Amino acid sequence: MRGISVIICCYNSVTRLPETMHHIAKQKVPDDVPWEILLIDNASTDNTSNIALEEWNKYQLNSIDFKVIKENKPGLNHARYTGANAAKYDTLVFCDDDNWLEEDYLANAFYILESSPKLGIAGAGNARAKYATIPTPKWFVDFQHFCCVYEMGKENKVDLKCDGSVLAAGAGMCIRKSLLLSYFKNQDKGKFVLDRVKEQLSSGGDTDINYFSLKNGFGIGLFANMNYIHYIPSDRINKTYLKKLAYSLTFSSIIVANKNQIFIQKWNNLGLLKNFIRLFFQGQFFSMQISWQQYLAQKKAFIYLNQ
Repeated sequence: MRGISVIICCYNSVTRLPETMHHIAKQKVPDDVPWEILLIDNASTDNTSNIALEEWNKYQLNSIDFKVIKENKPGLNHARYTGANAAKYDTLVFCDDDNWLEEDYLANAFYILESSPKLGIAGAGNARAKYATIPTPKWFVDFQHFCCVYEMGKENKVDLKCDGSVLAAGAGMCIRKSLLLSYFKNQDKGKFVLDRVKEQLSSGGDTDINYFSLKNGFGIGLFANMNYIHYIPSDRINKTYLKKLAYSLTFSSIIVANKNQIFIQKWNNLGLLKNFIRLFFQGQFFSMQISWQQYLAQKKAFIYLNQ
């Protein structure tokens, strides 16, 4: 059915949801485009479901369906699967619980897919950060891309040749429902590709979805008129979190690349040493710690794949 299903996958999201839902409530969607909101409560142990309902009721937008759906099996891809199956409309937009969508995000995402039948996924062109800690330490800003913070500018990046030159993040991803359901149909439901599970920082599900889209002849684009703010709370602005994130992202990316037969450039000890020496003389000591975590993650990933 023509329209937009906004899917918010949540795990213990009480503190983040109010502002996120405020920005969704401000969306300027044309009257001829119906839309709904599905909040997937993914094994939360706090009051996420009730707070979500309370927040949405504040806006009295009775023409927009709002549903809370429980998914007790932990894991982001399990939540995505539940949301996709419950969605009423053909266009899905995934909004993380800390994404503040610009007010034209849903409309732009919808019309991009509707006008481009060869496009399977449309992603945000710019994802800017809103930091709870000000001033934000430079060592965190240097690696903010780990948190899906980036600026592409005013130019769109579109890959219709399906050569893998453009990939979209899961945050803010707009995807055809038929494509995502086909993806899940081809997966082992008990063993979805690595992705966030409760407090774990593993990932890779969104990248795997991108590769599936490309393999099935659907292109991917990042669009300058699809923008959002990613709220970064103070408890994430620390070195331990960043190192853990670097490790998890590296491990997951290798597993997903291997699954999709993508060449993996393996680090060697000499290359690691040269990189350490360069970073040392540049005074980038935290970057050395990040590189070490990535190296350890790569070693573990190849051991895992060779088992």
